[in-house]
Amino acid sequence: MGVLGGREETNTVDNVDNLDLNIFKKNSTGHLVDVVATESLQF
Repeated sequence: MGVLGGREETNTVDNVDNLDLNIFKKNSTGHLVDVVATESLQF
């Protein structure tokens, strides 16, 4: 993912964290909006 975060230096870390959060959020809520909101709050 990492579309919202344009930071190259933390791309690898953000990708791993976001991937984990995406799987968890989609399994628990199934709302893509929750995933986007979580990504925004991380920054």
